[in-house]
Amino acid sequence: MKTCYLMSRLSLNTHDNVPMFMKRISFFQLFLKISSVFRFIFIYLQLKIQLNMTNNQQGESYNRIKVVLVEQGKTSRWLAEQIGKQENTVSRWCLNKVQPSLPQLTEIAKVLDVDVRSLICSTK
Repeated sequence: MKTCYLMSRLSLNTHDNVPMFMKRISFFQLFLKISSVFRFIFIYLQLKIQLNMTNNQQGESYNRIKVVLVEQGKTSRWLAEQIGKQENTVSRWCLNKVQPSLPQLTEIAKVLDVDVRSLICSTK
């Protein structure tokens, strides 16, 4: 069976005078150690994604871009062309998944010919 060296400790092993950081382990054991680390990372990322999805599903709206577009009979594609942004960026703004910056919000208000305050949801 093939073996490789794994660094674990800097002390000497008294049995064979080989430093412990030169401890021999099989490739299979190394694979198991590495795969358990990746499994942990994968589970962590899955939980983080689920948490983000849960937060987005609570229905919190911060902007009213989509409402104003519908009121004016315009599409997110039209808005993206007017302000020079990707269509998927504007779509994420309309779905309240991400929020535009204040300068971007001001530019959107100018293009839609509305007050910038009408693009933001009231807190009261």
